[in-house]
Amino acid sequence: MSETGTPASTPRALPSDDVLREEIIQLIMTERNVEREKLVPEASFRSLGFESLDVVMLLMGVEEKYGVYLPIDGELSTVNTLSELLDLLVARIKTAEPASAATAPKAAQ
Repeated sequence: MSETGTPASTPRALPSDDVLREEIIQLIMTERNVEREKLVPEASFRSLGFESLDVVMLLMGVEEKYGVYLPIDGELSTVNTLSELLDLLVARIKTAEPASAATAPKAAQ
């Protein structure tokens, strides 16, 4: 327990970066119905036929699977290739506070 009397949070056990990348690729294949052969690092959103809504839906899938909130604006707005997207998503997943902890009320001090 922490000094505030709330249980101390334990670090999340996450897969390796390569495993996370592959899981996200699998999510894209399932959610967006994209063939594995098309999901090469240099593939652009345009070449994959992704519209803004497709990216939003993908982010929702990542949020659901990993319990992290990923806003569409900011860094994500500069991403153009699958490799850039995977790098950003993996970094965010690795550094994000779990959604349940992020939305939990803070203990009164």
